[in-house]
Amino acid sequence: MLGLRGFDIASDRAALWRRWRRPAGLTLAYVASMAYSLFLTGAAQEIATIWTANAVIIAGLMTLDRRRGAALLALASLLHLALSLATSTSSAFALAVTILDGVQIAATAFALRLLRLPGKVRSMRGLLVLTAVSAVFTAVTSIAVNGVASLIEGGGFWTGWSGWTTSNVLGVAVALPTILIRLDRRHAEAFPVRGWLEPAAGLAVIAAVSWTVF
Repeated sequence: MLGLRGFDIASDRAALWRRWRRPAGLTLAYVASMAYSLFLTGAAQEIATIWTANAVIIAGLMTLDRRRGAALLALASLLHLALSLATSTSSAFALAVTILDGVQIAATAFALRLLRLPGKVRSMRGLLVLTAVSAVFTAVTSIAVNGVASLIEGGGFWTGWSGWTTSNVLGVAVALPTILIRLDRRHAEAFPVRGWLEPAAGLAVIAAVSWTVF
C-alpha cells in the first residue's frame, strides 16, 4: 500500500510538472528578456532598443489554456512591477507601465486569436501574416501605452513615442514567431540542445554582442 501510494504521489507530481513546465519556462524567458532589454539594449539610451518580453507572454497566451495563461500573465505582471520599481525613480510610473503592458499583452493575444491566427508557425504564409498583424497591432497599442505613460509623467502624449513604439514592434516581430516555432514540438527535432555548454555559450555570445552594439 505504501509503495502504491508513493507511486501515485510521484505520478501526480510528474503530471503537475508536465502541465506547468511550459509556463515556468516562459516565466524564466520573460525575466531574461526584460533583463536583456533593460540592462543591455537600453543601457546607453535609457530606453530599450528592442523589447522582446511582451512577445514571450503573448506566445504563452496563444498556446496555453485560459487557466495557465492567466497565471502566466499575473506572475509576469508581478515580476514586471518588481523590476520596474527597482529601475524606476517613480513608483506611480512603474505601476502604470506594468498595468498598461499587461493590458497591451492581453489585447494583442486576444486580437490574434480573434483573427484566428494559429499558435503554430508552419508555413511562410503563416509567418508573414503573424508578423505583419502582430507588428501593426503592437505599433498602434504601443503609441497609446506610451502616450498614457508620458501623460502620467507630466509630458505630452507624443513624447518619446517613436523609440517606445519601435522597440516594441521590433521585439514582437522578431521574438513572437521565433518563440512559437520553438514551442512547436514538430520543430523540436530541428533545434536539438546538446547539454548545457552549447546554450550557455550562445547566451554569452549574444550578451557580448549586445553589450558592444548597444
